[in-house]
Amino acid sequence: VPLYVEEMTKAVLESGALRETAGAWVLDGPLDRLAIPASLHDSLMARLDRLQPVKEVAQTAAVIGRAFDLATLRALSPLPEAALAEALERLVAAELVFRRGAAPETSYLFKHALVRDAAYESLLRSRRQALHRHLVAILETTGAEPELLARHAQAGGETARAVAWWRAAAKAAIGRGAFDEAAAHLDAAQALTPGLPDERARRGAVAGVAAARALASLVRDGYADPRTVSLYAEAAALAREADDPAVLLSATYGVWAGHHVADAVGPALAVAAEIRGDAARTGDTDLEMMGDRSLAVSLTMAGRFDEARSAYERATALYDPSRHRAYAADIGVDPIVGTKCYSALAELALGHADRASSLIDEARILSKLAGGLNGQGYMLYHAAALAAAARRSAEAVALAEELGALSSRHGLALWGSMAPGVAGIGRLELGDARAALAQFAQWLTDAEATRAGVLAALKRAAMAEAMAVTGEDAALAMAVAAETHARRTGARYALAEAQRRHGIVLRLLRPDNHADAEAAFRRAIATAREQNARLWELRAACDLARLLDNEDRGAEARALLAPLCDGFTEGLDTPDLIDAWALLDHAP
Repeated sequence: VPLYVEEMTKAVLESGALRETAGAWVLDGPLDRLAIPASLHDSLMARLDRLQPVKEVAQTAAVIGRAFDLATLRALSPLPEAALAEALERLVAAELVFRRGAAPETSYLFKHALVRDAAYESLLRSRRQALHRHLVAILETTGAEPELLARHAQAGGETARAVAWWRAAAKAAIGRGAFDEAAAHLDAAQALTPGLPDERARRGAVAGVAAARALASLVRDGYADPRTVSLYAEAAALAREADDPAVLLSATYGVWAGHHVADAVGPALAVAAEIRGDAARTGDTDLEMMGDRSLAVSLTMAGRFDEARSAYERATALYDPSRHRAYAADIGVDPIVGTKCYSALAELALGHADRASSLIDEARILSKLAGGLNGQGYMLYHAAALAAAARRSAEAVALAEELGALSSRHGLALWGSMAPGVAGIGRLELGDARAALAQFAQWLTDAEATRAGVLAALKRAAMAEAMAVTGEDAALAMAVAAETHARRTGARYALAEAQRRHGIVLRLLRPDNHADAEAAFRRAIATAREQNARLWELRAACDLARLLDNEDRGAEARALLAPLCDGFTEGLDTPDLIDAWALLDHAP
């Protein structure tokens, strides 16, 4: 109402029907000469019409939006700079727009959204669309937000570009945890797909939207959540129908990741082979890189560390940061970050502690460059897991707590469910078995909800030891469950560690029965040797050496440990090597 009254007053004043006197305005002629607009819209249009040719500048500015800057308007308007400046002065004088700031940062704001709407709606549809198309081309060179580009492309009738920009806007929203916003952007993209010019383009767009919906579910609910798995399977099928290699890459990676996070190593290896097969069929080096990367991770989880190292080397050689870093927006993490994180876990098991630390440090730097909320969670978890596995316990607990806080702030169910498990390993190593048990209990509950099974055998085995330390008889069943899990799922990364902790549980619960504990330690050593996992072998050998020393078999203990210690050329200041040398010094 206030704007309507103001506009009616301006209409009367600008009509010339009133004459100003010393104390008042006086009607200067018959009242019936005065045309009163029937609506506010009519009033605004009448004022714009009286400002010809300034009206054209207002119309052009209205295409940009209620707020517009001088630089963009200059690029969009066909008027010479002097004529444009004069027109803007008249619009400001007429109080249709307000000016803010000084050149060259000058910007403008339509007095009211209805003023902008009146100018915008007065444009012919063809002219309006042409201006939007021109504006998209201008904004694409300035790094404008994807949502803004999508809106202008859609208004300009450029359906394919609009779909692409809506998908980009959704990925950006997913990257900052704005899941409802992302869903709205994807709905906008989906609604436009029937208007695409050909069947292949429509199929490709539908597949791309499906993959983006899967990514949102991945970040919010986790890789192994049934909704995520189903969405990625659907996207992969659509991508194959559309023969879209980019969407196929992200969708098949998502299918693989669902198996990986669920600790289903066999199916994960099969999907990795499928990705490599697609790469061989199409000659696509991006698919080849992702196939080798996925294969390397699954081989690590299978405890096939030497084979994994070869696959890591191939994936790293194929990685091109100029192309592949942007994949973080499609798959939730920069591929090279995952490559380095799992390569670090493999190198640790192989006995290269310093190399593992260097790899995780490199991954941290690259993760920051890639950005993204899921990338942060991914990096924190894997850094914490490596620290826990390496017995850098205080670091593991601190990183797990940081991950828990991040997950709580942004609703990241997967990473929130995985954090307590590594914190539990750290607290056990720090000597607080009861606090460790509380963390493990939370992990079991939360991980069941998200189906997060990565490194489950390692966590269950540590939980069994914590239970034994506190005198719980159920510790033995938990130790057996950890080893059974590793064998059943094929997740043999920590099988030797599970067998070693089984021996510790037996020693704690059955202190007079050394034979069973010794057998468990020897099984762990045999498994580690089979895998060439020298760190796991050293740990099991240390526990066996302690048992042998207690039985006055010190010479046997020395013969077991000495060649192992001599074989290490790095990580000499790590807890494991320090413990091993201390045992050697004590042995006769």
